[in-house]
Amino acid sequence: MKSRIKRLLLVVLVFNLSLVALTVALSFQAMHEHPMQGELVASGDYQLHVIDSGTPADADADADAATIVLIHGASTSALDFSTNLHPALATDWRVLSIDRPGHGYSERGPVSDAHDPARQAAMILDALHTLDINNPVLVGHSWAGSVVMAALLTEHPHVSVKAGVLIAGATHPWEGDSAWHVELSARPILGDIFRWQYISPLGRLSLEEAVQSVFTPEAVPENYIQNTGLKLSLRPATYKHNSVDRTKLSPLLSTQSQRYPTISQPLLSIAGSDDSVVPAWNHHDRLVQQIDQLQSLVVEGAGHAPHQTRPELIADTIAAFVRSLNY
Repeated sequence: MKSRIKRLLLVVLVFNLSLVALTVALSFQAMHEHPMQGELVASGDYQLHVIDSGTPADADADADAATIVLIHGASTSALDFSTNLHPALATDWRVLSIDRPGHGYSERGPVSDAHDPARQAAMILDALHTLDINNPVLVGHSWAGSVVMAALLTEHPHVSVKAGVLIAGATHPWEGDSAWHVELSARPILGDIFRWQYISPLGRLSLEEAVQSVFTPEAVPENYIQNTGLKLSLRPATYKHNSVDRTKLSPLLSTQSQRYPTISQPLLSIAGSDDSVVPAWNHHDRLVQQIDQLQSLVVEGAGHAPHQTRPELIADTIAAFVRSLNY
C-alpha cells in the first residue's frame, strides 16, 4: 500500500515538474519569436520598454511639436499598435509605444500599488522625462484608459500632459468579477502554482477563442495573435501582473472617477457601440456627463478593438484631434 502511494506521489511530482518545464520552454519560445524591439528607459529605479519612432517617418511632413504616446490595454503589449496606429501616426509625429509596468519587456518592481493606474501613469511620465519629452498626447486602449485619466490628474514635476485619447477606455467601476482563471492567478501561492503549470500550455490552446470573444461582433484581423506577440502575455510573471491589474481596477476607479470633472486638458474618447468588454454605457457615456470639453466618437458596429478592425478611421480621428491642439 505504501509503495503504491509513493509511486502515485512520484507520478504526480513528475507530472507537475513536466508542466513547469513546459511553461519555461513556451515562455522562452515566445520571447524568441517576439524579441524586444525598442529600448529600456529609466523610470525611477526601474525600466520601461519603449518603442520610439524618433522623428516623423515623412521628413517633409508638416509636423508640429506633438509626441504621441500609445499605451496598451490588458493581456497584451506595445506590439498591439505595431501594425496600425504606430506606423500610421509616425508619418507626422514622433510616436512612442510603451509596455505598461510588468507587461511585455517592462519592469514592474515590488511596490505594492503597481496595479494602480496612478502608479503606472507616474512611471510612464518618469520614463518620458528621461527621454526629455514634455506635453505628450497620451493614447490609451482599454485598461490603459484608466492610466491616461490618471496621468491627466497627475501633477508631475517635469512632464505636463497636453491631452488624452481613450480607445474603448476603462474609466469607471463595474459590477462582477473577472474570469475564474484570472481571479485564481491573482492570488498568492495557489495562483503561482496555477500559473507556472497551466496558463502557458492551456492558454495557447484557448487563445483563438479568447481573442474572438474580445473582438465580437467583428472578425479578428488576420495574423492578430502573431503580430501582437500575444503569447508573451502567457508568461507566468506577466500573467500574474495582468491578473492583479484586472481584478483590482474597478475599486480604484470608484475613487479616481470622482475627480474627472477637475480635468482641464483636451480629451477625446472613442468607443465601439457593440463593445461588450468595456461597454460604452458604463464608461464612455458616463465620461461624457462629467467632462465638458470631451470630444467623443462612437463607432457603430465596432467591438472592443476598433484600432485593430478600423485602423484608418481611428488613426485619422486621432490625427485630426492632435492637429487641433495648440502647441
